[in-house]
Amino acid sequence: MLLQPAPYLTSSHPLKALDISLVRGANAFAWSPVVRLTLDLGEYDEVFTNTIDGFFDALKALLPSLYEHHCSVGAPGGFFRRMSEGTLLGHVLEHIALELQVLAGMDVTYGKTRRTSQKGVYNVVFSYFYEEAGIVAAKAALHIVNALLLKEYVEISPIIRHLRGIAAEFVPSFSTQEILTEARRRRLPLVRLREADVESFRLGTGKYSRRFEAGLLLPKSLHTRHNTVLQSSEQVSALEQEITRTCLRTLHLPFGTSAPFKASKDAAPEAVLTNAYRVLLLNGAAPSVLKLAPPIVEGSGEASIEALVEALNASRRASGRLQPVVLDDESRAVLSEFGFAPEAVLPKGFVVRLKREGTPENGGAVIEMNDEVCHENKWLFEQIAGTIREHFGYELAELRITTPSLNRPLLANASATTLHCSLQPETRLYRLPTSGKTYNIAQNLLSGVFPLDKPARVPIVAISAGLGGDFLRTMLDDALTELGFTVGSASPGSASIRHETLTLRGESGILTILTEPEIDCAVLEIPLETITREGLCYDRADVGVVLNIADTAENDSGDANDNVLETSDDTAHAQALVAEYLVAGGTAVLNANNPLITRSVERYDHETIFFATHRANPQLALHCSRGGKAFVLENGTMTLLEGKQESPFVRGITLETTLDKELVLALAATLLAFGISKYKVRTWLENTVERLFSTEKESLLH
Repeated sequence: MLLQPAPYLTSSHPLKALDISLVRGANAFAWSPVVRLTLDLGEYDEVFTNTIDGFFDALKALLPSLYEHHCSVGAPGGFFRRMSEGTLLGHVLEHIALELQVLAGMDVTYGKTRRTSQKGVYNVVFSYFYEEAGIVAAKAALHIVNALLLKEYVEISPIIRHLRGIAAEFVPSFSTQEILTEARRRRLPLVRLREADVESFRLGTGKYSRRFEAGLLLPKSLHTRHNTVLQSSEQVSALEQEITRTCLRTLHLPFGTSAPFKASKDAAPEAVLTNAYRVLLLNGAAPSVLKLAPPIVEGSGEASIEALVEALNASRRASGRLQPVVLDDESRAVLSEFGFAPEAVLPKGFVVRLKREGTPENGGAVIEMNDEVCHENKWLFEQIAGTIREHFGYELAELRITTPSLNRPLLANASATTLHCSLQPETRLYRLPTSGKTYNIAQNLLSGVFPLDKPARVPIVAISAGLGGDFLRTMLDDALTELGFTVGSASPGSASIRHETLTLRGESGILTILTEPEIDCAVLEIPLETITREGLCYDRADVGVVLNIADTAENDSGDANDNVLETSDDTAHAQALVAEYLVAGGTAVLNANNPLITRSVERYDHETIFFATHRANPQLALHCSRGGKAFVLENGTMTLLEGKQESPFVRGITLETTLDKELVLALAATLLAFGISKYKVRTWLENTVERLFSTEKESLLH
C-alpha cells in the first residue's frame, strides 16, 4: 500500500510544478533513474539567490546539512558558496530534494537542472532511492522553497518522518535484497514487473529471463504469458504441501509432515529434546545444513524458570553474543507441554527449551553443521532436491526437519522424524549463522541460473528516429525472422512476436517484449518522448541506430511537457543516447547525412558504422580514413566502405526519396552490426528490398 502524501504538500506558492514524474531508465538527463520536476519559476525566472533578501540565511538555518553538498565547487560548502554567489531557484530545489532523502536514510547524490524551450520553465532532475519517496521529496522541496520565499514557517521533521515511513514501507525482504545486490554485482538486466512492488522482478531478458516473486525463483514452466504465477501465500503453502507429499511418496519415505512436540514432566531430557533442522536444496544438491537450537535453561531445584531466564539474559547482555530471551506466548505454550509454568521451580538437572526452534531473534542459536550429517542423510537430501527439480522445476527449496539428530540416518528415526518442503528458504539464517560457515544463497543461486560462460540477455537493436523508425523496425523484424530468429518487436505502445500482436495490459510494449521467454532477440523503437519522459526500458543494447532527428518545433498547445529540450542540439544529444547506451562490444549505426548526429560520435568508445546517400560526405570520409565502416547508396548501387577498401554490396536499388535510401542503408548496416554475415545480408537485400518498399511501406501507411 502506498503511503498517502502529507497535507504539507498542497500549499499554493509562487513557484509551480507543471509536472512531476519518474524517469525509470537511462534518459536524456542521466543514465540512471531520476525524478523529473518541470518547474515554472514565474516571477523568479533569472532571479538569483544572492538577490533574494534573507533566503540564503533562512535555508542555512533550516537545512544546515546542505553544507556537505560539494556541488560544482568540489568541496564541502560548495553549494552554499554557489548560493552566496548567486544561483537559480531550480538548482536550490534540486539540492533540497536530495538532502531530504539523505536525512531519511537514503543514499542519493545526482541532480541536474536544465532549461526547456519555454521561458522560465526548467527541468529539475534528481536521483531517488524509492519511487514514492522521490515524488514526495520533489513536492516537499518545492514547498520549502516557496515557504522561504514568502517568509512562511516550515518544519522539516514531519517531512523526514514521512520519507522514513515510505522507506520502511518499501524496503525489500532480506532474501530479495541479497538477490538484487548479487544481480547488480553481476550486471544482470533487471526488470520490475509491477510498480511499487520491490519483491516482483525478472532477471535476464527474453529466453534467458527468470522470474522472482518474494524471493521465490519460479520455474521456467511458469514463465510463458499463457501461465499464471503464484499470487498468494495460500497458493505457495498449498504447493509446498503438494511438493512434500510427492517427495515422500516418490522416495517411499515414512515421515510425518507436521512436527509433533510432545513431552512430559517425568521424561528424561534426551527423550524430549528433538531438534529442528533446515536443509538448503539448490540446483539438485544440499550445500548447507543448519541446526536451529532453541534457548534452554537447566533447573537448579531452587530457582523458578522466570529467574533462570533472567540470569540467562544477564549473562547474554554481558557477553553480547546472543539475544535475550522473552517469555512470550510461544514460551508458555512450550513450557506447558513440559508440564511447567514460568513461575514454577525447575527440578535440578532438568532441561527445558523456551522456544520450539531457535532463531537469532528469539534468543536461539543457528549452527551450521554440514560436517555432522551422516552420508545416508546427505544422499537422501540430494534425492529430494532432484525430485523437486524434476517434478516441479524449482532449483531452490528448503527442508524443514524435526528429528533427534542428523548424524544418524533419518530412516532409523522415522517415527520421531517429520519433514516439510519450503520454497522460501530463510536466507538470513544461512548468511548469518550464530556459528559455523556462512552460505551465500543469492551468489550460488545466480551462478547456477546465469553461469558466467552463458548469456543472460537476448541481443537488442534500439532505433531512434523522428521519421521512419516504425518502418525500419518492421523491416528488421522481417529480416531477422527470415534469418531464423524469434524476434520480439516493440515500441512503447505495441509489441509483437512472429507478427502476433500482444496485449499490453497498460504496460510499455518494450517492457512486455523483454520479459517474453519466447524471444531470442528484440528490435525496439525508442521515440524521443520515451527518452525524455520514461527513460530507456532496457539495460543496454547491442546495436543502437540513430536514423534521423525528431522535429522539436514548439507545438500549438505550448505545453512545457512537450518541450522538455531547449535546442536541436539538445534533441540530437538525447536521441544519441540509444547509440551510446550499449553493451561492451556494441555497435552504433549513425546517419552521416545529418551533422547533428555525427557531431556526437567523438563521445563513443565503441564501433560505429556510418551510412550516407552521398560519398562526398566529410564526416564519412574522416570516419573511413580512421579505419571505420560505412554504407553509401549512389546511382542505385549500395557500396560497403571498410577503411580504405570499398566493394559494391547490392546493385539495382531503385529508390527515389532520401528517406527510403536512408532506411535501406540503415537496414544493411544494422544487420551487419547485429552479426549477420555479409553474404546473408547481401542475399536477403537482393531478394527482398524491392518487395519491402512496395508492400510493407504501403501497409504501414494505411
